[in-house]
Amino acid sequence: MVLLNELSAVLLYGRSVPSETRSDFFGLFENLMAINDTYGQGPRVPVIRSYAFSGSAEVLSYREFIRSIPNDADLQATSIVSNLGGLYGAWYHRDGWLEMAPPKQDTSSWITVPCRDDAVARARVKPWMRIGAMSHYPIMEGVDHQDWGLSWQTFPAALWRPEGDWGFWRWTTRSGECERGHPAFSKASAYLGNALSTKVTPPPIPRMTSTLTPEGELTMERSLPVPAAAEWDEVRDSFVILDSDAVITAGTNQLELRWPDSVVTITWLGEGTPVWKPEGRGGNWEVGYDRTALSGIDQLVHRWLLSWRDLD
Repeated sequence: MVLLNELSAVLLYGRSVPSETRSDFFGLFENLMAINDTYGQGPRVPVIRSYAFSGSAEVLSYREFIRSIPNDADLQATSIVSNLGGLYGAWYHRDGWLEMAPPKQDTSSWITVPCRDDAVARARVKPWMRIGAMSHYPIMEGVDHQDWGLSWQTFPAALWRPEGDWGFWRWTTRSGECERGHPAFSKASAYLGNALSTKVTPPPIPRMTSTLTPEGELTMERSLPVPAAAEWDEVRDSFVILDSDAVITAGTNQLELRWPDSVVTITWLGEGTPVWKPEGRGGNWEVGYDRTALSGIDQLVHRWLLSWRDLD
């Protein structure tokens, strides 16, 4: 949304922008609008940057942001101000955005979005559910530090349903009473101190590679460096499901999420047995290591499989 805001402003108000540069900007604008249209409503899974740590975020199509405000409206009380953070949409509507924008594209059930350094975001999108994953993450180096970074607010693989179900994987580290997660547990707790270790610079960065098919089969490898200097008392790798109405069944190495229209099966392909810990309308299916188990390990490497099957 930030890029679409800025490109819209340049294209509408940048009278002195050279024609060749303007053409390049408009090409980027068209590409971003195509991505916006193919996803429709709801989170663009996978998610590179979001604060949806405790539940899925409401994400509108950018076209819904472009709207007029009645002359007699209380601007501070309108949803366009309170939910979307400004009057840009009203200004753009007034100044010709609808005439400038490319025609709306249909939503798509299979989406691939090229990213930096040959990374690809892939998503299977149906009206009742969507699943997306990065081909690899991180997609650039040098963006994680002790007090700022990207990994704490990234969901490289995620599941969403319109009813609010929100699923993703999370690494958690604990040193004494201090727990940190990627993705984080809350914006307030992580905003100025998000690294998984305060004792290692640069901090350990989780990595993943994945393959997602148009049929909804996700194979993923997740890894985390385990430097001895981090002095972690515990590390956990979890599949997290929040705000879910699914019937959840945990087996030895499989977790089943069953809805009236579809079934998702998460399979753990490593050693040991994950533990299901229910919490609210969801829970965490996690594999954990204490300080003794971490001793002598340089890196944790986990493989997970997700299968999505629609019901007749």
